[in-house]
Parts: sequence; C-alpha cells; structure tokens
Amino acid sequence: MCEQKNEKYLKPLFKNSEMNYQDLIQFVDESAFSLSDWMNAYERLQVWLRQRSLQLSVKNSFDYIHCASKANSSQTHLQSLDDLTSEFLNTYGCERAENTQ
Repeated sequence: MCEQKNEKYLKPLFKNSEMNYQDLIQFVDESAFSLSDWMNAYERLQVWLRQRSLQLSVKNSFDYIHCASKANSSQTHLQSLDDLTSEFLNTYGCERAENTQ
C-alpha cells in the first residue's frame, strides 16, 4: 500500500524522463538508505542546482545521488544521504549540470 502511494506521488517526477519509478526503487534497495532519504537528497541537489542557475535531468540527478550513496558503503558510521550528496557537490561539483539561461 505504501509503495503504491509513493509511486502515485512520485510518478510525475519521471514523466518525460529516461528513468522510471522502478529504477529509483532499485537504487534504494541497493543502498542503506530509505526512499525518504533519497528524496531528501534529491531536493538538496535541486536546491544546489537552482542556486547556481543549473539544471540536471532526473536520471542524472539520481545517478549522482547513487554515486554519493556508494561512497559511504565501507564506513561503519552512516552519514545522511543528503549530507553525503552535499559533500559530493562541494568536493566535486556536478559536471553534467547545464546552465538554465
């Protein structure tokens, strides 16, 4: 029931995207983070992009977060996924992002 509710809520996010809801669920299942964690990290990434007048496709956004999620896999103390994403953004930037102007 909860997954159906999430899918209904998130489905518009994937409209006109190379990625779909099930792809996101696969990323979530492969990580130590919840769907809520992933959506918080997605929002953090979107804020970072907007502040810099940049944009990134949904697929590339979740690919970026997926990469950040793997960075913590060998550590015993888990950082939050949105903090990991911020750390990645501050350290590496986001080369796939494009100017919105």
